[in-house]
Amino acid sequence: MASPIFVSRRPTSLNLEAGAMGVGIALTSSARSHQFLTAAEHALALKAAGVSVGLHLLFRGLSLAVGDVESVCNVGVLVACLTECALTSQLDILFWNSLCKLSTQRKPSVVQLGVPPSRLQRRRRRLEALARFAQAHLHKAVLLLVLYPMSGHWERALVGLWSYTQLQSLLGQQLAAGATALLSLASLRFSILWHINCVCHLWTLDLCIRLLLAPYFGGVHFTKGEQDIWIQTRLGVLHGFVLLIYILIARFPYISAPVFYIAHACTAALIDRVTDPLPENDTIGSKDMSRWTATQVLWLNERELVDAARANVGLPE
Repeated sequence: MASPIFVSRRPTSLNLEAGAMGVGIALTSSARSHQFLTAAEHALALKAAGVSVGLHLLFRGLSLAVGDVESVCNVGVLVACLTECALTSQLDILFWNSLCKLSTQRKPSVVQLGVPPSRLQRRRRRLEALARFAQAHLHKAVLLLVLYPMSGHWERALVGLWSYTQLQSLLGQQLAAGATALLSLASLRFSILWHINCVCHLWTLDLCIRLLLAPYFGGVHFTKGEQDIWIQTRLGVLHGFVLLIYILIARFPYISAPVFYIAHACTAALIDRVTDPLPENDTIGSKDMSRWTATQVLWLNERELVDAARANVGLPE
C-alpha cells in the first residue's frame, strides 16, 4: 500500500516543468515511433484503425437510437480499453522491443530476451482495464441519476463533495480541495455536467497512464505499493506525456485504437528517460531483475532531466 504521505500531500513531482517535459517526450517520441514498428506491426496498426472506425460508427448509431451515449461513456477510452483486451500480447511485444532498442542505444551491451506474459497475467490485465473504466463511468452514471430530482444548492454541494472524494486519491488533499473549488466556481458559468465531466476526464487520464504502463509493470515486478510510488514520483511527466495521447483518444474516437497501439512505442521512449537502462543479460520478467527493480521505484535524477529539457529550449534554470 502506498505511503499516506502521497495521499495527504501534493505530489512534488506534479509541477509544470515536469509536465512540459512529458509533453516534449510525447512529441519527439511520436515523431520517431515509426522507427520502432516492424512491417507486421504497421499492418496491425492499420487493422486497429479499421476496427476503431467500425466501433465509432456503432456507438454513433447507438447514440441516435438511445440518446447521447457520450454523455456518460467516453467512447475513445472505451475503444482503448477494448484494444488492451484484444491485443495484450502484441502491445507487450511492441513496448519491450522498442525499449530494448532504446536501451541498446544508451548501453550497447544490453541483451534482452523477452518473457511473454502468462495467460493469467493477460486475463488479469484485461479485467483490470475494463474494471477501471467501468468504475469511473458507473460513478458518473449513478451521480447523474441521483442528481436528476435535485436542484439548486443541494445539487452543487453533492457534486462538490463527490468531486473532492474522487480527486483526493489522484492529486492529494490540498490539490483536490483547490481543484474542487475552482471547478465549482467555473460550473456557475458553465454547468454541473461540465464539472462532472472534468472530474471524469482526470480519472480516465489516470486510467490511460496505467494502461500504457501495464507492459512495463508486467515485466518489471513491482508490488502494488511500489507501482503507486513509482507513478507518484513521476506524476508530472506522466500527465504531460499522456495528455496529448488522451486528447487524441477522447477527441477522435475513430482513430483511438491505432493511437493507443502506437502510443506503446512512445511509452518506451518515456520509460527510457525516467528509468535507468535495462540490466545486462537479464531476462525481462525474471527474478534476475529483482536487484535492478529495487533501484527504480524512486526517480532520483528528475532535477537533472528537467534542467536539461529547459536548456534544450533555451530557458534559464
